[in-house]
Amino acid sequence: MSRTSTNAAETARRFNNVNGCSVAKENTLSFWFQRFRSGNFDLQNKPRGRPETKVDNEELKAIVEADLSQTMSESAAGCGVNNKTVLIYLKQIGKTITADVFRQQLQTMMEKLAAKQPRLVNHSRPLLLQDNARP
Repeated sequence: MSRTSTNAAETARRFNNVNGCSVAKENTLSFWFQRFRSGNFDLQNKPRGRPETKVDNEELKAIVEADLSQTMSESAAGCGVNNKTVLIYLKQIGKTITADVFRQQLQTMMEKLAAKQPRLVNHSRPLLLQDNARP
């Protein structure tokens, strides 16, 4: 069995020319070439553990309950993580806005509006519009 001297870039180019698309990536082939050259012919990936938790749920819960009006970005800044991380943990502690919570908030707003400005309540068109488009 003869072994030809070839590198990952050349192999990727040849493979993609034959298949007509960019299926093989040079860095992926480089990883496998290095693995096989070291004598490791196992095709299974090594098990990886979950990353350590960045936010303590109790700490996040305390931050959220301290000021329920703060935004997710403010909570993220308070914990030193990004918005997606905060959203994941808010779901875990049951503090996300669901359709029921949103409906209750709208109902409360309509009751307060009816008490303060009854003439605005029974309109057929929307009264409050929000345009999220930026100029």
